[in-house]
Amino acid sequence: MIASSPSATSVPRLALFGVSLALLVGLAGCHGGQSGGTVASYRPDTLPYEDGVLVVAGSRLRINLAEERKPSEVVFFLKSEHGVTFEHEAYKFDSERFSLWQAGGEMYDPVIPLLVNPVRAGSKWTWKGKMTLAADGVPSTSEFGTSPATAEVATAIDKLNMRTGAVEAMRVDVMLSLESGATTPALRKLSFWFVNGQGMIKREFAAASTRLPAEGDSE
Repeated sequence: MIASSPSATSVPRLALFGVSLALLVGLAGCHGGQSGGTVASYRPDTLPYEDGVLVVAGSRLRINLAEERKPSEVVFFLKSEHGVTFEHEAYKFDSERFSLWQAGGEMYDPVIPLLVNPVRAGSKWTWKGKMTLAADGVPSTSEFGTSPATAEVATAIDKLNMRTGAVEAMRVDVMLSLESGATTPALRKLSFWFVNGQGMIKREFAAASTRLPAEGDSE
């Protein structure tokens, strides 16, 4: 039996279906929004705002943010209105990832990746290294100043309720486990909120401190 060839009318329909499918796939890729993208598209190394709020032990402190940049690293300084530095956050980055280096008086070796290409909600990875206490970026030399550590890192879509309206963000949760010599490890959660094209809008270091814009999210 000789197979019949497609009719004259069926060929255009098949071609049209193929074009439509390709168009839908292309639109889906372009509309990824906060559920996807690249590290560069989130601009995590840029200063997200100059006026912010630092929440420490329930107290809200008005702060000014300043940055110091070097190749492949950026430091955000959280300063009082009189120029006193309350805290600083240091990150390392390249075209493939954006990573936590120093924050909250602690330094991580190796750095902890926060955003990794391709940036997708639901991604998970593990980290293993050490945490060293560091005052003003200077690591402690005490024998008790460094602890072995591991972390589980996960990404998820979240919303920040800003006064200007809800903003969709990529939330990165870092569940740290620190070997402190006790029978059970000390656990700590670090969270970071990245808005596509705007950088890191909010970060939260366990119950110790939270940094957010001055116009604020309602938490």
